[in-house]
Amino acid sequence: MSTRLPWLLTVSLLGAGCTDRALEEEARGVPADPGPGPPEDTPDPEDPLRNAVLEPTTALQQSGLAGSIVAATPGVRVLVDGHPAAGVTVGFESQDDYGGAVSVTRAQTDADGVATAQTWELGPYHATYVVVASLPGTDVEPVEFRAATTSAFELVLHGAEAFDPQSREQLDRAVRRWQGAVVNALPSISGTLDTFATTCERQAPGTEVEHRGVHVFVEAEPLLDAAGRGGPCVLRADGSPAFGRVTLDAGIVAEYTHEGALESLMIHELGHVLGVGTLWPDAGLLRDPASPANPNADPYFAGAQARAEFEAVRADSGYEGVAIPVEDRATLEGSVNSHWRESVIGSETMSTSRVSLALAPPLSSMTIASLADLGFYTVNLLAADPWRLPVASLQEGNTTSSSFGCEPFAIP
Repeated sequence: MSTRLPWLLTVSLLGAGCTDRALEEEARGVPADPGPGPPEDTPDPEDPLRNAVLEPTTALQQSGLAGSIVAATPGVRVLVDGHPAAGVTVGFESQDDYGGAVSVTRAQTDADGVATAQTWELGPYHATYVVVASLPGTDVEPVEFRAATTSAFELVLHGAEAFDPQSREQLDRAVRRWQGAVVNALPSISGTLDTFATTCERQAPGTEVEHRGVHVFVEAEPLLDAAGRGGPCVLRADGSPAFGRVTLDAGIVAEYTHEGALESLMIHELGHVLGVGTLWPDAGLLRDPASPANPNADPYFAGAQARAEFEAVRADSGYEGVAIPVEDRATLEGSVNSHWRESVIGSETMSTSRVSLALAPPLSSMTIASLADLGFYTVNLLAADPWRLPVASLQEGNTTSSSFGCEPFAIP
């Protein structure tokens, strides 16, 4: 006993009482405190991917036309401790708001540790598209791939700052949609903005401006029986629009913004600014126009490039006409001679139907091609939406009393 007592006293003094408590708890059968565990972010030693890294096997920055397939599909190699890892699941996620998509969202690495998204299709908007490759469920650093669409077409809004942020976002998307479809620069034009604005019956500061596209004055004002009006107001010597104007009915802007339909309405009005329906007569593309003096007129669009796109879908519908019919119904005041004939074409961006609050009408390759027929635009048909004519049995019933009532602005 005399040999153990000093040892117990020594331990008690060195442990400042803690060791005594631990010994007592052990004597009573109390489990010992295991103490703090490893940090939460410490890799699991059993995780086979704890030392994994992702390295790109294709270019991180690419470009292409809106609606096109990117040349080099996003791909990565998985390395574990510096060696290729086969059979690992790699995720590929499109992270843009413009309709970009990959054909494969999950892929297994091959014997070389490589996985790809197979194809990457850009959306129809002029924008930068993003795909992110990652190892799901891990903290491994992901790889980001970007592809910017190519378009030299400048389309600028003046006055959009007067709209609320949500409305401005949809107006911007409408601009990007046409920039995806038209890709060339136009002849340069310069002057003071207030001079051009006066011609367009608008107001603007007297700043110097020079551009090679189309600038548009946009505003919201009360309109009677119309959701919007649009058209060019300054033309270049070659007949191409340099400035245009769009007025949206102030009474529907909030509703259309809430339902996501303001974008489609603006795409429609910008179509008139670019020349759809408004520049057809000057270009000799509107034939047999309807008028009070010609009540039996059968107006049609005579552009060859749009006609080719129309023919591609006409046969499947059973429609027997060979020309692209233009609106002829006197009941649609303001829409005659300037829109596609709704009873045949159905719901399309440049027909007379009011934009559905539930489903936006498609922007067809026929409409985009009709701009090329004007003679000063280079167009990208890949930016068109899938589209077809309604079957012949439905065409005569394809009318509606709910229409744009859209009368394009006359050219000053």
